[in-house]
Amino acid sequence: EEPVVVRERGFSQLWTLSTRRPDARLQRVFDDNAAKTVALDDNRLFDAPALRVAVSTMTQPRAVLEFFPATRTFGAAPLKVQPVPNYDPALYETRRVDCLSADGLTRVPVTLLWRPDRCRGDAVHLYGYGAYGISLDPAFAASRLPLVDRGLVYALAHVRGGGERGKWRWYESSGKYLAKRNTFDDFLACARRLKTSLYPGARLSIEGRSAGGLLVANAVNMQPDLFAACVAGVPFVDLMTTMSDPSIPLTTEE
Repeated sequence: EEPVVVRERGFSQLWTLSTRRPDARLQRVFDDNAAKTVALDDNRLFDAPALRVAVSTMTQPRAVLEFFPATRTFGAAPLKVQPVPNYDPALYETRRVDCLSADGLTRVPVTLLWRPDRCRGDAVHLYGYGAYGISLDPAFAASRLPLVDRGLVYALAHVRGGGERGKWRWYESSGKYLAKRNTFDDFLACARRLKTSLYPGARLSIEGRSAGGLLVANAVNMQPDLFAACVAGVPFVDLMTTMSDPSIPLTTEE
């Protein structure tokens, strides 16, 4: 069976394709719908009986698993797990919610991370990027833990401009050029749902870097009453000057 990594419901998923059978068909490897990041690890032996797969979630550090396509089973234990000193994943929870964007049709995924014994629901930190078709996949990052340990809810907004729901659908046709406003509308829709229905009255801070800095800067200007703070890291906000300069590599590529 041949491995295939595709995107499903906004996140990476591993499937196998039975090429040696007359009824060749795709089968999912992970049956749960949990928000996760899945990728093929280093597989150098073509005829190896097991496939090495890397898996991570917002609460689980990156782990390398062995998957046996012939029996569709996993090895008894991970081959390797990213070491995180003094970290207990049982203390944290994660889930995905959908937010309806301004067009009334598009559902934008948001992945949440919180610590139940510390979370009071009165503070949320929302991170976004939404550019170049790059997917902001839900994976573990130890840098988020100091915020979550202090009671904040950490949220990732998977807005258009990225590639979470397919590069054509989420980026090429609805997340760039004249459709770029969709990125900002999606982010504001996520912010509104977090603050009004999921965590009513919570203080909401937002963050984005580079092209994500453009995102949060627009969000603050479009609806400043929503936010208590904004972190714009190396923000790409001098757009017309930058895109008119052919000496910049990213300008030439775009």
